[in-house]
Order: sequence, then C-alpha cells, then structure tokens
Amino acid sequence: MGQYLHRKDEEGEAMGTMMMYKCNDCGFSKELHLESGMMLPNASEKLKAAIASGEYGPELKGAYEECELPVVCPESKVYECPRCGYWDVYQNASVYEPTDVAAARKKRFGAKTVAEWGEIPYVFEHELESDEYRLAREFTPSCPKCGEGMHTHQSHAVKNGGAAKLKCPHCGASNGSLEFFGCWD
Repeated sequence: MGQYLHRKDEEGEAMGTMMMYKCNDCGFSKELHLESGMMLPNASEKLKAAIASGEYGPELKGAYEECELPVVCPESKVYECPRCGYWDVYQNASVYEPTDVAAARKKRFGAKTVAEWGEIPYVFEHELESDEYRLAREFTPSCPKCGEGMHTHQSHAVKNGGAAKLKCPHCGASNGSLEFFGCWD
C-alpha cells in the first residue's frame, strides 16, 4: 500500500491533506479530504467501535475479534474500482495486529503502556508499513456502480498533486489533475 504524505503544522502535529480533483476535459471538480489529521486518536476509536459492532461487515468484525490487540488506521484514501473506474474517498477500515504482541504491550502511549490501556489506542500509517504489524483483513469497499471490490488508488498524483489518471465521474475522461490546496486537522 502506498503511503500518503503527512503534512505537519508549526508544532509538528500531523495534518490532513486537502486536494482538488479537476477534470481537464469537462471542468468537473471535487474536493478530497485525505488522511485523518490530528483527529487520528478519536477517529481510531470510532472506527474500532464501528468494526466491532459489525457496521463494516462480518469479515472485518471477525478479524477484529480474532486479533489479540487489533489496530486500525482510519486514514481517508482514494479508492478506485478496477472494473468500471468509479472512485471516491473512503476511510480505511483494514484491521491489523502486532507481529509481537508481548513487545506491543510494552509500547507507551502517553503516560500508559498498551498493557495499561488494555488496547493499542492508535497507530500511524507508517507504523503499519513496518514489520511491527501484519494485515489481518483488508478493507475493500464495494463499488456503488458495479459491485466490484475497490482498492486504494496508487497514483503518486493523489499523494503529491499533479496529473491524475482517475476517471472523471461526470464525463469519463482520464484527463484530470489534483492540486494540494490546504491542510485540515
């Protein structure tokens, strides 16, 4: 999985990224609010509760329940359908678990360890791409147009701005651009 760049504010806190998609053929435009910004701990708790209650389906709920210390990273990403090209922004609800549960229990979050918390409160995306965690179940939203499983869009344009090969939802052209226009938290 590609990593979205985390912009930082003056204090070094992670910020969400705002991108503007614009079709260069028909002029259609759409704001994309990516990542999770400084709301990561709160967004993580809400997503865990939604997965545990079954809102994201039985597969993700089962994976969450089977993990000893399940973690999620609720970054908003662009997901694209490989069959029809439909795309939209979804919160990543993939479930991960530590590769070494004993070591993970010793990790500190503020004044408490994971063992004292009783859970891993939150993780950043770059941590999930290390060997500290493994993917237990990938989030694959169904395309609302054709029903195919959607996957994260891997274009560097989505991450960094520039030409985008995303299919325009209005005219179907693959001649769009993405421009960074701000941060959110």
